[in-house]
Amino acid sequence: MDVATGVVGTIATFLLARDPGVQPVLAASLVLVSLGVAQSLRIIDFRATCAGFSGGLIGLIGPSITVSWWWVALSGAIAGTLWSMVGPSVMPAFGGRIGLMAFMASAVSYQIADFLGGRGNAALLPPTGGLPTWVVVPVGCRAPS
Repeated sequence: MDVATGVVGTIATFLLARDPGVQPVLAASLVLVSLGVAQSLRIIDFRATCAGFSGGLIGLIGPSITVSWWWVALSGAIAGTLWSMVGPSVMPAFGGRIGLMAFMASAVSYQIADFLGGRGNAALLPPTGGLPTWVVVPVGCRAPS
């Protein structure tokens, strides 16, 4: 369920901000409020809601650095997986955990895209050959002592 809501949050925000021309922050807000309402109605649980929130943040990605919708969806799936595995136990701040999962999922997905040549004409910022991405991501994974 966490992976599915991560992908749904990502794709819903991504499509709302691109196709109908909704402002990106408004698109994310609509998706996140919808997830909150679904949780309050007990359609989804807290963990799935947080995975969807993380996916909603990923869906805000700018069109100038988007490789394709497939890689963005993969980022949402990775965020949902990360949240279900380590999200509740990493970083005590609510927003910090969700943002961390979004960052890590995007970094991993974009690194894979870059490695496999799926980046196309997108400019992944900064173009550093991937080393800084892999140096920064494990720092966020450290469990609290």
